[in-house]
Amino acid sequence: MTRDGTECESFAACLAVIREGGDPSYVGATGRRPLNEAGEPDTGNYQVETFGANDRIDPTKRTFRKGSRPDTMTVTSQPITANLQGDGVLRIGALQPKTGRAKIYLPAVSAGWELALADIKAAGGVLGQPLEHRTADAGDASDDTGVRGARALLADGVDVVIAANSSAVTLQVIDEIVNAGIPIFSPLNTAPVLTNYADHGLYFRNLPSDLIQADTLAHVIAERGNRSVSIVALDDVYGNGLAEQLAKSFETLGVTLLTTDFYGGATSDFFPIARRVVAADPDAIVLVSFSEASRALRALVVSGIGPRRKQIFGTDGTTNNTIGELFDAGG
Repeated sequence: MTRDGTECESFAACLAVIREGGDPSYVGATGRRPLNEAGEPDTGNYQVETFGANDRIDPTKRTFRKGSRPDTMTVTSQPITANLQGDGVLRIGALQPKTGRAKIYLPAVSAGWELALADIKAAGGVLGQPLEHRTADAGDASDDTGVRGARALLADGVDVVIAANSSAVTLQVIDEIVNAGIPIFSPLNTAPVLTNYADHGLYFRNLPSDLIQADTLAHVIAERGNRSVSIVALDDVYGNGLAEQLAKSFETLGVTLLTTDFYGGATSDFFPIARRVVAADPDAIVLVSFSEASRALRALVVSGIGPRRKQIFGTDGTTNNTIGELFDAGG
């Protein structure tokens, strides 16, 4: 990790900076993302999507919002305690969502992975040696797929692990990885609990905490004239963290939180929750979900409280056309 270094846009260019005794500041395909003392961004740039009448994202209505760390969020630094000896060959392992609820992110995750590998290979590898890489299934937190995947990567002698998409899966595997002295980096983890986690200074992520996302979303909801809201959230570290900060931000903004309903990952019947939301009659509804948001939406629509009657908002786990496709298919 470096600060205030020389900007470089490829692995080869960054190597040249290092060889000249400088500090590289890598500017990748998605731009430059400074990290704070906990190894994560302090700000977030959020793409706000709107679904059209065809249940698909309408790109003509796309807007962008910038969010920053709320005053209630604390960040602490931890010294790096690992002292591993390498053998001159860089081995990178990745936990990828090949199965489970986060599978909808696999194409995007794979694209970023392949881009990085191609960039390093084009530079002739690392320290004159070919790059070695392997992947394992992250699954989701409903079973031990991610744990078995992480252990397989460690057994293969990887030097760094690209973490699972799911924060819940990362929390299942992070102790075993960092206790082995292996750095772990996530492109998509957002759970607040990971900010100050006891990770020996070895955990990094490229997305900001959900405390920032939740605060930004709460402002969007309030700015659209909503004075009351109901939250429907997945009962895991992702959903709990977002729901908690949404509640705090709504209170600050003067928006009344009428109901909060949590559901388990295996939930298929959302009608009991829909009935409670109907009874509360909020101005807006927030879904803190992944692909199962399609089933929650169906229950809300059938119960007469769908998007034609209420403003319905989703978090980052719902901002893709998979939700509309599953809804149309009845799933």
